[in-house]
Amino acid sequence: MKSGSMGRSYGLMFLAALVLAFAVAKFVGYMQATTLIGGARAGIWIWIGFVLTTTAGFYIFEGRPAKLYWLNNGFHLVSLVIMGALLAVWR
Repeated sequence: MKSGSMGRSYGLMFLAALVLAFAVAKFVGYMQATTLIGGARAGIWIWIGFVLTTTAGFYIFEGRPAKLYWLNNGFHLVSLVIMGALLAVWR
């Protein structure tokens, strides 16, 4: 990656994280989660329902290793659980 495009890339990823946080906040609200555990549970359901299912095709059809699938998706699990937990108690 060229050094000149790093700032733009980080800016776009920051914007994507804000959109994701907004969507998680909506989901936490729909689940009426008001505790750390309730928010974490919302994050887990988002991960199962949207992340695991949508990324499965990349690994099934492209023949990528299962370890890579779980490594990449494990990162999303941790971030969604933390995001859901924080947003649930922040209200």
